[in-house]
Amino acid sequence: MKLALFIFSLFVILPAQAEWKKLPVDLELEVAHLAKTLSDGYAQFYPEYAQYKEFKALHYKTTAAVLFSLGGWGGGNTNNQYFAIYGENERLELNHPHKKYSLIAFIQAGGKADRYLEDLAILKDEFHFTGKGYGFNDSLCCPTENIKVTFKLNNRGLVELPANKQINKD
Repeated sequence: MKLALFIFSLFVILPAQAEWKKLPVDLELEVAHLAKTLSDGYAQFYPEYAQYKEFKALHYKTTAAVLFSLGGWGGGNTNNQYFAIYGENERLELNHPHKKYSLIAFIQAGGKADRYLEDLAILKDEFHFTGKGYGFNDSLCCPTENIKVTFKLNNRGLVELPANKQINKD
């Protein structure tokens, strides 16, 4: 049974594990707008570190899972990591400009002294991240514990699933 689930996961999970890509200009502008809204006026968005993966969901042409950070809260060296979902809108012939991307949902997903998310596998409406968390003796610069975190997109936005509801646990 475990072998069958493993083989099934190769066909379902792995195709959505494409490499992270640099944000296209239109999407970067939308993420920068969200970052400015979230910032305390000191925290900065670093577009060169923002990344995304495309997938198909809802009624959008394509959908983008975006991972980005804001750093420098309160003028210090703290940072927060955010996970956002954007939908690419269809172009309608209505003789006026349209936004290429619409924000669907976002959540603070990590940050300094919490955890850092690194890679993402997408399975329908679930987003399975791996990353690093802080062990008992870790300094703030360098988390060493391997972690897995799953978010689900539902009608209320992105919610983190409890650890016992996540797949691929060690």
